[in-house]
Amino acid sequence: MWATLRLAPRVAPLGRAARSLHCSPSVSLLRADACRASTLVPLRLAAPLGSTLAAHILQAQPQGEVVCQRLQSTATVFEPPPAPPPKGSGSKPAAKAEADAEAEEPRGWLQFLLPLLDLGLLLAGALCTLGAVGVAVTIPARSAALLKAAKDGFLTVRGVLRVLGLVQLQASLRMLASLFLIKAGDRTKGRLKEKLFASVLAQELGFVSVTRPSALVANLSEDTDKLGRAVTQQLSLAVNAVGGVLGGVYQLFQLSPQLTGLTLLVVPPIALFASAAHKVERKMSRRSAAASATAVNYAGEVFNQLLTVQAYAQEEGEKVRYGERLAIADAQQQRVTLFHKTWAASFHLLTNSAMVVAGCYAGTLARTGQLDEAALVSFMQLSMRIGEGVAQLLFLSNDVSKTIEAATRLQSVIEREPLIPPDRGATLDMSSPFLRGEMALQNVSFAYPSRPDDPALDGCNLTLKPGQVTAVVGPSGGGKTTVTRLLARFYEPDAGTVTLDGADVRTLQARWLRGVVGVVSQEPVLLPGTVADNIAYGRPDATPAQIEAAARESNAHEFIERLSDGYQTQLQGDGGGLSVGQRQRIAIARALLKDPKVLLLDEPTSALDAESEAAVQQALDRLVRGRTVLLIAHRLSTVVKADAIAVLVGGKVVERGTHDELMAKKGEYAHLVATQMRATDESKEGRKFN
Repeated sequence: MWATLRLAPRVAPLGRAARSLHCSPSVSLLRADACRASTLVPLRLAAPLGSTLAAHILQAQPQGEVVCQRLQSTATVFEPPPAPPPKGSGSKPAAKAEADAEAEEPRGWLQFLLPLLDLGLLLAGALCTLGAVGVAVTIPARSAALLKAAKDGFLTVRGVLRVLGLVQLQASLRMLASLFLIKAGDRTKGRLKEKLFASVLAQELGFVSVTRPSALVANLSEDTDKLGRAVTQQLSLAVNAVGGVLGGVYQLFQLSPQLTGLTLLVVPPIALFASAAHKVERKMSRRSAAASATAVNYAGEVFNQLLTVQAYAQEEGEKVRYGERLAIADAQQQRVTLFHKTWAASFHLLTNSAMVVAGCYAGTLARTGQLDEAALVSFMQLSMRIGEGVAQLLFLSNDVSKTIEAATRLQSVIEREPLIPPDRGATLDMSSPFLRGEMALQNVSFAYPSRPDDPALDGCNLTLKPGQVTAVVGPSGGGKTTVTRLLARFYEPDAGTVTLDGADVRTLQARWLRGVVGVVSQEPVLLPGTVADNIAYGRPDATPAQIEAAARESNAHEFIERLSDGYQTQLQGDGGGLSVGQRQRIAIARALLKDPKVLLLDEPTSALDAESEAAVQQALDRLVRGRTVLLIAHRLSTVVKADAIAVLVGGKVVERGTHDELMAKKGEYAHLVATQMRATDESKEGRKFN
């Protein structure tokens, strides 16, 4: 069977591809305006048309990757004639592509950074800086001429004003350069922050579980600020230093070739010494930064678990443990500081000694009449200018290395291709009759990236029937929550497949799939914003009436109305001020408004008291109507109502059936029920005793 799907554009024009199809006129693409830039190709169906989603979203032929598919339910399909075999060996193009992929190298940090820079502002800032440097290196000669004129009695107001004008011009150019470079730095920093934030949002959860959120926040703040300062300050310093050295040497050569030769003879050895010292300092700085990061990360972990720390009265113990890590970091930093001060002092000693030698030689030239007093003053000013420029370049090299490291870290995150691309894959209209909502795990094995040797699922098989509630029970650590994360495609299975209506979810667009699947977790998460914003989080275009209707359905309207500003009450600190039950009802309202086809409930009532549980349970009963539901629960009262129950032990489904069927088997489920009933009885006895 063949059907027409919309594919990512490759090489064939739309018109030519459409004419080449052998399809009935009833085969059509909905929303054709969105497909005008696409290529149409025939795809083979795995099942009769109209049976499941798998019949319409399949792997494409080599022409492209499925992006969007919308077929009318009355479509008729025809078998086209077989395509002629490609000319030549089929292995050559594949081998060539593989060779090209191997030859392709990742972009360097400069290639990554260039598109983010505002080159117009940078060029304007660099030119203004260069102009200011050019003016600055001419001032010593002008000053010398002014001094000579005063000595000879020819000093004029015009000559004084000319020098003062140059000083004013230099200051104006430096001010303009600062304005241009600050603006360019702010724009670059803003673009980096936006790209980094968007890239992290697109990553799979496994990346965030391996990479500490604190490290990502550091990338977002510290590294972007370093690059912003690099554009604002380091570029200006580099242009100023290079221009000052080159312009100073030129002016010095005009003044005295002998002194210029002596300067060029002395400067390189000093520069080599400083360069070697910088390399050693960079290595020491990296070790110091690693030690400091260890202390910061430890502090972050303690702050996140502050409740546990205080519950076990371990404040003093944590102070000691943090102090030990801080002492190591401080010791490393002290070594870096001591080394830096030592070599910086040596550098200044060498440069000052060189200036003394040059000054003595200049005095000798002045005594022999080869250099007058005014030229001697000009020489001293130019020498200081050249020395400052060399020092700036050497000290700048350390800042540049830190900037390159920051740019590399940002590039590694921004250009990282997520393992689960959110916008790549096939989609289907949410109201399509082909979207039934049946999901399944087929022989799925999975281990979290942070624990690769400890599989959470091992050959798991589970099917969720459309319109039914399937409860999953089992001991803690059996893989129940992992099942929900795989069904929502937050992670990819290591082996096996996860399907929606028979289609492998890896062929579907992750963002679209998460619109089909809704999740209500044990610990409801509310984001900063108003109550209304949180309810409409999955559907930002919802009207106030729709938001209120969802809140009423979830038994949340009454307590929301009692808040200070009702639905416009600002929530901070994960819904601070609201009880767990109230937050859970807002989360249920959010899921109701989103209206998912498949609903994953991960122990939504386990942390509630009896009164809150009753209100939440009523809301859940409304939420599950007509949906495919996976319910993870420990409480027997919640499980017995399910249409089917699956027992998950050690990452595998060991039993499946209704409550009565599983109790009759007297297997793992019956054992879990008996254990819970004994615990309930013991709790009751304890309350009677008290």
